[in-house]
Amino acid sequence: MNHKIKIALIALSLSMTGSSIVLLSQESKTGNAKVNFLLGKAHVQKPGKNSWEPLKSNDPVYEGDLISTGNGSRVTVLYRGSEFKIQQNSKIRLTSLHEESKNGRLEIDQGFAWFKIVNLKGKKFDVATSNSTAGVRGTSFSVSYDPKTKDSSFCTCEGKVTISDSNGKEILQEKGKGTIVF
Repeated sequence: MNHKIKIALIALSLSMTGSSIVLLSQESKTGNAKVNFLLGKAHVQKPGKNSWEPLKSNDPVYEGDLISTGNGSRVTVLYRGSEFKIQQNSKIRLTSLHEESKNGRLEIDQGFAWFKIVNLKGKKFDVATSNSTAGVRGTSFSVSYDPKTKDSSFCTCEGKVTISDSNGKEILQEKGKGTIVF
């Protein structure tokens, strides 16, 4: 097997398992979220703007930003030790980034993302779709949302996630479990 194929297989293996090589020392020292990895094309729409700007590796992203990935594209955002891995054909808004004094929240308009959330220090972190919300207290999980069918899928990789539908019905999902809300 030639060298390029081996590297491609290793990279594919790492992305499929949710593993990544993260250089946290490259994370923004100001506490802003930062694009750590970019494959393909991705754009950001700033709050109050109708236009989209191209995203580049090491770009800062801020509360209120809407990140959009194209076909075959992926973006990893780092924030205070947490990772947001946004997959292809996704739109995710950074509604509120958690800090010592406030909770965090992301909204998935469409697509799939994997999250590893750390350093919450007693605060909550929610990931919402139009019909459900995953409440995280420090764990790894994924969320997928299809705006056409309005199906939300949740998978808990580590820890526990509280999932609630738009009617307020809640379940506690443990490691290795999945839930679909429709």
